[in-house]
Amino acid sequence: MQFLTLATLFAATAIASPLAARSTELVSTSDAVIVRNSDESVASISFTLSLDSTGETTGCTTGADANPDVNDPKFYYCDKKEYFFRYNEQVGYARFKLALVHQTSAFGGLQGNMTIGCNGPLPKVCSQVGKAEATLCSDDSCT
Repeated sequence: MQFLTLATLFAATAIASPLAARSTELVSTSDAVIVRNSDESVASISFTLSLDSTGETTGCTTGADANPDVNDPKFYYCDKKEYFFRYNEQVGYARFKLALVHQTSAFGGLQGNMTIGCNGPLPKVCSQVGKAEATLCSDDSCT
């Protein structure tokens, strides 16, 4: 019985080690759409987050008419609940900064910032232009 418990502990450690050892993760967005209330107010944000390390994607959205505010520290979950984001800042008319988090354990995770550029086709709907990337890093290695 004691051998089985010890073997289980070693197996769990071996499985968890690659994730725990990884201190950075590259992610990118596509298909981002930002809906505005006005030139300086956002109604909703949605995008597809690509996880470059696995090739997987996850959808991320504030939900319709969520009205995310740069002064509100609220985070919004992606479809993969270990990923979430917060609206940080609008830069000019067509650039939006987001804080991204990948919760890798109950005690911490990876975090980083991303700027999404966008334009028309409608004054209140802004579609992503180009590629937006971010490197998420562990709490103690972020600059």
